Amino acid sequence: QFGLAAGTEPDDKQLDAVESAAMSAALKPLHDPKLRGRLARIRIPSLVLWGAKDAIAPASLGEAWAAALPEGRFLAIADAGHFPHIEKPAETARHVLAFAGRDAAVAGA
Repeated sequence: QFGLAAGTEPDDKQLDAVESAAMSAALKPLHDPKLRGRLARIRIPSLVLWGAKDAIAPASLGEAWAAALPEGRFLAIADAGHFPHIEKPAETARHVLAFAGRDAAVAGA
């Protein structure tokens, strides 16, 4: 299917094709065309954190999700990929705590 003869090693182009097909297959169950509409029903402040260097899901997706949330806020973590909570845990925690503190202050007002 990917042009690889039995007993031969794949070249970079073939590896890229296999990787692309695998990623499409892996992410297909995550695609939900109704998600944006459902996000609009969430009525609490929501923080969408994203790794600025995410090679799996583009930041534009996170920005769109945040825009679909009535009280959504998007924030990209610099120098983080798909797992900012693992790659940049202190920075991620700082943003979450700051956001939660802001919401706690608003709720207590």
